[in-house]
Amino acid sequence: MNLWFMFVFFKEEIMLVTSLDNGIKVVIDNTKYINSALIGILIKSGSIYEKKEILGISHFIEHMLFKGTTNRTNREIAEEIDFVGGQINAFTTKEHTCIYSKVPYKHINLAIDIIHDMLANSLFLDSDILKEKNIITEEIKMYKDLPDDLVFEIMSEIMFKDTPLSFPILGTEHTVNNINRNEIKKYYNNRYAAENIVISIAGNVDVENIIDQLNNKFISFTNSFLGQASENEVSSNHSNLVIKGEVKKTEQLNLCLGIPYCSTYSDDYFEGLLVNNYIGGSMSSILYQIIREDLGLAYEIESSVETYKDAGLLEIYVALDSKNAIDVLKIIKRELMNLYKDKVCDNHIEKYKEQLIGSYLLSIDNPFNKMYDNGKELLDIGSIENHDKIINNINKISEKSVSKFIDQYFSLNKIFISYVGNIKNKIKFEQKIQDVFY
Repeated sequence: MNLWFMFVFFKEEIMLVTSLDNGIKVVIDNTKYINSALIGILIKSGSIYEKKEILGISHFIEHMLFKGTTNRTNREIAEEIDFVGGQINAFTTKEHTCIYSKVPYKHINLAIDIIHDMLANSLFLDSDILKEKNIITEEIKMYKDLPDDLVFEIMSEIMFKDTPLSFPILGTEHTVNNINRNEIKKYYNNRYAAENIVISIAGNVDVENIIDQLNNKFISFTNSFLGQASENEVSSNHSNLVIKGEVKKTEQLNLCLGIPYCSTYSDDYFEGLLVNNYIGGSMSSILYQIIREDLGLAYEIESSVETYKDAGLLEIYVALDSKNAIDVLKIIKRELMNLYKDKVCDNHIEKYKEQLIGSYLLSIDNPFNKMYDNGKELLDIGSIENHDKIINNINKISEKSVSKFIDQYFSLNKIFISYVGNIKNKIKFEQKIQDVFY
């Protein structure tokens, strides 16, 4: 075994970071007082790594892993986990794929065996590929019918135009139908390689037994014959104001304003979270209180931060009657300009620091969050910050650091607007949006 490792102790918790004999990195967050254990495998396989001709192949492979192996049918995969009371699932993002299973802790060896079988021995049968093309095509159509999802897809498309972050995770109907077994095997062999994999475990486990089992199971994974795929450089669209929308028959207009933001691992990441919560990320936020509570112009108004390894965006989302859209955009612009001019006072900063710490502490009570956050961090940057350091970084936030952050990101020299809804005159509506900002 490669003997680089790190132990971190938290009361009744032990975190181990190590690597298997073949170089696959492993993190185990061992918590003895709970009844569950959870294993997740994170792979550098997401839409940012894909060619335009086969967009959606990362997500397609994620689906195919559940279709059967040389040892189990798709039904047997489901039944073996179901019948011990467990769960098994997977998801794909722009940056990675995650396959995970949560089981009562005495069944963690079963979960490891099944997930390894899916990753190492999937059949990728032509008949299953053909069926999955239809299933994913229906999934794409489903999301097109969900305006509150589509509006964010459009935002990514215009915010990160001509960069891989603009690629849709599901692909398009055309690109999904271009995918074949040869393309799947080629992409799989490149991305599902030892240097692109992290195993993250959280819960009540026997650490030594787990490491031995992982070494025995995952030894078949080697480094990619094609080498480490180069990650695409990310840069935001340089236009000052970009507007794009889709006219659909909906009861409400779904409207999103986006600005470029910090990345996941930037030094000012926690300042970014604090400012988001202050402006629209909580019920006590400025936009929520004004637009919903004071004026009653919308039921749903919120801001959120979407960050990636090399980029990020702040999204302010509102669902409302289209007749109120321009008035609400004027309010949002006014409050963002006030934020840029007046910043955030120290009293508010202290309150929102406490909010960040409280939210973080509650999140790490959840084994899934531990598994995913630990695994993603180890996959992205090769190390993990412990809980005390994260809380210390939040406590370091100051009025000066928040003001510096606001100066950098809230000058409003780049604004992106996406919308989905029943707009009668698209040209006039977009002209009114332009008039708000210029």
